[in-house]
Amino acid sequence: MQLAVYLFLLLFGILFLGVPIGIGMCTSVLLALQIWGEMPLNMIFRQYYQGVDSYSLLAIPMFVLAGELMMQCGLIRDIMRLCKVFVGRLRGGLAHVNILASVLFAAMSGSAVADTASVGSMLIPAMEEEGYDAEFSVAVTASSSCLSPMIPPSIPMVVYSSTMSVSTAAMFMGGVIPGILTAIALGTIVVYLSKKHNYPKDEEKIPVKEAVRTVIECIPAIVTPLIIMAGIFTGWFTATESAAIACVWVLLVGKFFYRTLTKEKVWKALVTSMTTAGGILLINAAAKPLSYLVAFSGVPTLCAQFISAHISSKYVVLFLINIILLILGAMMECSANILIFAPILVPMAVSYGVDPLAIGVVFCINCAVGICTPPFGPTLFIGSAIAKKPVTSCMKAILPFCMAEIAIVLLITYVPGLITFLPKLFGLY
Repeated sequence: MQLAVYLFLLLFGILFLGVPIGIGMCTSVLLALQIWGEMPLNMIFRQYYQGVDSYSLLAIPMFVLAGELMMQCGLIRDIMRLCKVFVGRLRGGLAHVNILASVLFAAMSGSAVADTASVGSMLIPAMEEEGYDAEFSVAVTASSSCLSPMIPPSIPMVVYSSTMSVSTAAMFMGGVIPGILTAIALGTIVVYLSKKHNYPKDEEKIPVKEAVRTVIECIPAIVTPLIIMAGIFTGWFTATESAAIACVWVLLVGKFFYRTLTKEKVWKALVTSMTTAGGILLINAAAKPLSYLVAFSGVPTLCAQFISAHISSKYVVLFLINIILLILGAMMECSANILIFAPILVPMAVSYGVDPLAIGVVFCINCAVGICTPPFGPTLFIGSAIAKKPVTSCMKAILPFCMAEIAIVLLITYVPGLITFLPKLFGLY
């Protein structure tokens, strides 16, 4: 227990100083061991290696690369054109396009930050030009970007399945319905606010021929997520193989269909994606010895014993876990929360009879909500930077969207069938 106290005091103290989370976790582990002094360092360095020694984690750089290649070859623009055909004429049409584009981008990349950077850089200025408030534009973009870790393929779900030994395909399928419900909830908020503030809609009707031509031209963009999902859910290939195939597909489409993918753009996509993936995997490596020491100190067992002695209802336990995750999600990176706290909180929930797959998906989606939640949500910072507005002025605008996402988290927590229905239907669970 003493070791865990050292670890968490050092970790939060170092992070409070502004040190990047991966470096902060490495430093806290080494300093705690120097203070405690009862474990050889070679055992800890072995844990660092084991943190990334996983075949399933290879999917992370591949999915990030696929998303970067799509941005470089122009698939994102086609996605937005396609979304505008279906929802552009609604009141607040560009806000609906923003959400729908995030749904489609989520089915290709799985990265919320990449979603905000790509979709936001195009739509936030366009929304401002059409008369939307800048803060509202940022709020829609930042909150809808959180769909990327919910809808498969999801990088946090890959991390979770690797950490907790759960089927990646089952996790992916379990996130489909919650992701769609979240998109609907965000769309509902947009409908209300668009009517309240009289936001514009596209009065010009798109001719049928033009709409059909747009759909046909966007087929390569639509096929990309279908390739990823079909291969995983049918069992033809793993999530890692699916990510690699998606990269090859986007390369072929960009080179021979769009004819916009040059060597320079491929190199830029490689550098950007490997930098992003390297940061995620560094956190994975650093979190492994941290979680190992926490488990070694007996904290999970002590927490479980304390809660079981004072709380008998699994519904209360689930509520407490959600509150803890919402707070942690607003303070720490999604993958770090999974790696550090899933081994502590998930076994506790399972001991109360909670479905292991359901709590896994709830855990990942709850952490995803934190990506846009004030005060430290990274998508909120990126969106405000694109709009050139202070983060503080955007925080108030995003609160209704955060509340909608939290409501969906509570819904799937207490109705786990929304998560387990599709995995069971397709024989994945």
